[in-house]
Amino acid sequence: MSTTEVTDPVFLDATGLQVVQKLDDIAFVLKTQSLIPATGLTPAQIQAIVRSGRASEYFDIGDQIIVTWSDGTTEYDFPFDVVDFGNATLEDESVVPAMWLQSHYALPFATQFDATEAIYVVTDAALAAGVYYFTTPTGYEASYGGDGKSYYFTLQNSVPVGGCIKLTWGSNVPPSKVTTFASLSSTTAIEEATLTEGTSGTGLGTLNDTLGNVTTARYGYNNYEKSALRQYLNSKAAAGAWWTPQHTYDYICNYADKQGFMAGFSDEFLDILGKPVLKTAKNYITDGGTSAVPEYSTLADTFFVPSLGQHYFSSSMDEGSAWEYWKELSGSANPVSTSTTVPAFITTALNAKTSAQYVWLRSANRGSAYYEWRVGSSGRASSNTATDGYRCAPACCIC
Repeated sequence: MSTTEVTDPVFLDATGLQVVQKLDDIAFVLKTQSLIPATGLTPAQIQAIVRSGRASEYFDIGDQIIVTWSDGTTEYDFPFDVVDFGNATLEDESVVPAMWLQSHYALPFATQFDATEAIYVVTDAALAAGVYYFTTPTGYEASYGGDGKSYYFTLQNSVPVGGCIKLTWGSNVPPSKVTTFASLSSTTAIEEATLTEGTSGTGLGTLNDTLGNVTTARYGYNNYEKSALRQYLNSKAAAGAWWTPQHTYDYICNYADKQGFMAGFSDEFLDILGKPVLKTAKNYITDGGTSAVPEYSTLADTFFVPSLGQHYFSSSMDEGSAWEYWKELSGSANPVSTSTTVPAFITTALNAKTSAQYVWLRSANRGSAYYEWRVGSSGRASSNTATDGYRCAPACCIC
């Protein structure tokens, strides 16, 4: 395995020597031999090699390209592994040669896939102080306070237009309270109100019907297209400025005070990255399709997290072909079952390189609206609630 430092100057070891030795071969790509200094390659020169369709002649699976990245406070050496070669389809439907990269380490902090969501958003006029109630879905959580039961609460303060109501309903317990906020991006509560079973006051509606989805209100939403994680990975905005609601009930995540992920890289590096089109299967509980016939989001992003299939786990979803890097690490001729532990699949932290982490995949566990796949700290795939605080190892492609 070789390592390319994308800095000034850029360091390249054995791979760099191969490139220097083959200047005559790639002169048609680089236009002039003098573009590759003896010390290594610039990002633009790496991109030129990739665009020639010959990246696999100069890079191997597992080679590293090391750039610098800042989380807004601390600057890190940030190694990307070469995980695959092959084409990428872009937004304009052009198909181009690509070299796929994935962060060798997980980010130095947790990244919720999606936060718990609101059940009510104030639209036309402020919601006045008073007594209100809502109703739970029929057949849902009959043993824990659901199944069509209603709950009322008293607001001492009005909620402005754009404000919201969030529900607290823990696992294996009845719903306990609501909290109001001045907006979907506010983390400072206006007030909390205790729930009492009954239908006193004004009815707001029924969860999963005229109100928000009860499961995403409790555990977050597993739709990658609308996720906080996707927003974060594809933003260059300053801290506190990258998150915006992606749908009616979307509520701010707990790392929105970080700067956007892309803000931590140099423009020189970002300029060589493409925006490949990626498919991600949606859950069939809230987003359409069936268990046998999924619906897909088709997105073009600079940064993303791999799907189950790209990470070489068995999957029936059409979410991208397996990356050679994970196939080689698995030691298996066939994709690995999600119930199989593969120690070579463990990802450690950028700020604690011996600390094994849970890292997000972008594939939904399609039988629920909130379970999302991740690779565990043991190297086995499993799924859990989207609101959990796991880390991620972002991927991208040069093209």
